[in-house]
This record gives sequence, structure tokens and C-alpha cells, in this order.
Amino acid sequence: MRALANTRGNFAAAISPLLTYLLTGRQDKLKCFKPWGLFEKGLADVTAKASLVTPSRKDRSRRSPRLRRSSHRFLKGLFALRDSPGWNVPDDILASEAAPRVLKILDLLDGPSAGEGTRSGGNNTAQMAHLADGAHQVEARLSLLRVTLWGLLVAGVALGIIIASRARHSNSHSGNDSRDGQASG
Repeated sequence: MRALANTRGNFAAAISPLLTYLLTGRQDKLKCFKPWGLFEKGLADVTAKASLVTPSRKDRSRRSPRLRRSSHRFLKGLFALRDSPGWNVPDDILASEAAPRVLKILDLLDGPSAGEGTRSGGNNTAQMAHLADGAHQVEARLSLLRVTLWGLLVAGVALGIIIASRARHSNSHSGNDSRDGQASG
């Protein structure tokens, strides 16, 4: 019973690093073999002690050589899949298709990459140059507009003064005429 319990525990201990390696690839593949070897050794012990168990357990223990062969093929297949270049399809697509397209877009927008990683000469640089030129042109036009507005203000005030003085002058002359008309009438 103890050997059977140890075999089950070794199987669980063998599956955990195996799944970690298969899912992330961040673990050394050789770390998966030691727990798996302990599981296979325990499975061999259980098979060797099959005569000591009940008849129903004997039937199960007869399956162990088939289980060992199939688990070995399964393990080889999993490692072959994980070691293949296309095991992580999203990562493969990102590296082979998306990244080159993004780099082309970056080259268009920000310009080709220089040795130190900076970019210049792309559409963004040209747009910034156009924006700076446009800002200078607007500033020049605004300066001309300010001078024109000040000139119009001075001309308007001068014209207003001229109109006011003529109106007062004409009122003073027309007032004399109406007094003359009242005196004669």
C-alpha cells in the first residue's frame, strides 16, 4: 500500500513541473525527468509487488506496463510539441508577422531607427516641421493683423475727432444763422 501511495504522490509531483515547463517554458526540461523517474521507479515497485495485493488490484497492476509505455510516448510527444518552433502560435505570429509590420509602421511614422535607438525623419518629423512653419506664418500674420488693427483704431479715433470738431463747428455756424433769422423775423 505504501508503494502504491508513493507512486501516486510521485505521479502528482512529476506532473507539476511538467505542466509548468509545457505552459511557460521557463523551467529547465531536465528538472521534469527526475520526478518522472521517481514515478516510473514507484510504478515498477508496485508491479513487482503485485502478488501481495488483492485480485482486483492485480488486474490494475497488470495495466502498469501498458501505462508505462503509453506515458513514455505521451511524455516524448509533449516534449516534442513544446520544443517545436510553433508551440506557441500567438507568440510565433507576433514575432513573425506582427512585429515586422509594426516596425514598418514605426519607420513610416517616426523614421528609421538610428544606432542608439532613436528615430527621425518619418511622417511625425515632417508634420512637426510643417507645424512649426505654420506657427511662424500664423505669428507673422497675427503681427500684421495687430499693426493693421492699431492703425484702424488710430484712424477711427482721428476720424471721430475730425467729425466731432466739424459737427461742433457747423453747429456753431448754424446756430448763428438761426439767431439771425429770429432777429429778422
